[in-house]
Amino acid sequence: LNLDLLPELPYHIVNIKDYLFNSNGLKTLPIETSRGCKNKCSFCHNVPYNKSTWRGISSEKFIEKLNFIRSNFKEVKCIEILDDHFNICNKRSQECLKKIKTDKKNKIKKEKKI
Repeated sequence: LNLDLLPELPYHIVNIKDYLFNSNGLKTLPIETSRGCKNKCSFCHNVPYNKSTWRGISSEKFIEKLNFIRSNFKEVKCIEILDDHFNICNKRSQECLKKIKTDKKNKIKKEKKI
């Protein structure tokens, strides 16, 4: 299943404040960007549940999700990634982190121009 094709969570039907928790004094929203794991550890739920497969949203979808949260929920000050393995696909995780850094620089530049 391609996670990029799943519909967005219906944030509009819930009170987002009910899903925030305090992490180091910051209101934090948990998100999921991938599912599963490629490993076959005998003790893990992922082996029978996900059949030892891993799939993640694209780095573009990741940034889209972060920007949606940033734009619509000002009370969210921190994001916690709930993935079993955010870094299992090093190329994807590096792309996500680079896009966050680029997005942050662009946002700062735009704010300074105003």
